[in-house]
Amino acid sequence: MTTHDHDALDGQTGLHQRVIQQLTRVAFELSAASNLAGDGVAERIESVVDVLDEVIKDLRRATFEAAADRRQTGNGSPDGAESATGSDSRH
Repeated sequence: MTTHDHDALDGQTGLHQRVIQQLTRVAFELSAASNLAGDGVAERIESVVDVLDEVIKDLRRATFEAAADRRQTGNGSPDGAESATGSDSRH
């Protein structure tokens, strides 16, 4: 796997983390807003917050699994082969 490939994967992980943070912030804001709303509206908002929580869990799980898969394959190459020097090629 090339340095460019590693940079792309690191970028994807960073993107996932930013999206998770943003979704978490939105969920907190909606939850706080539900405290100000009437009963019917509050219930709908909390229902949306529950969906956001599930989306966040799915994203975290997918990000974690992708990182674990890269670690299990050695230096991140699809076949698990190490670089010619036997070390991680990201250096």
